[in-house]
Amino acid sequence: MTDRDTKKLRLLENILDQMKVAVVYVNNEGTIEYFNRAAGEMSSSFPLELGSNIRDCHNAKSNLHIAHIFEDFKNGRREPHYYIEHVSRSLEARELVTMIPLFDGKSFVGCLETIHTGEIKGPNKSF
Repeated sequence: MTDRDTKKLRLLENILDQMKVAVVYVNNEGTIEYFNRAAGEMSSSFPLELGSNIRDCHNAKSNLHIAHIFEDFKNGRREPHYYIEHVSRSLEARELVTMIPLFDGKSFVGCLETIHTGEIKGPNKSF
């Protein structure tokens, strides 16, 4: 890696760490390979650790949803998946999760997940 590449990588990591939106990258097998500061600071009963599987960060019900999403991406879906997750017993504290597939040519190589946390009023819908 050249000095320029290293500087570019540091700049991109700094930009991602300044975002208030949680950003997580998982490979096509679901292994967490990157997360920004906002993702690392999220309060959750499930730990977010590099090298762990994204399924370890979710409950059984969410894992069924994630399995479906990954299957769609492995079958070539290029459009993101969106869903809303409750973050506490409060019906208004929710997370809007966007899962964006990443491809190398025709091969699904991983998924970028963004998580917006906040007070979301209205019905719980999946887009």
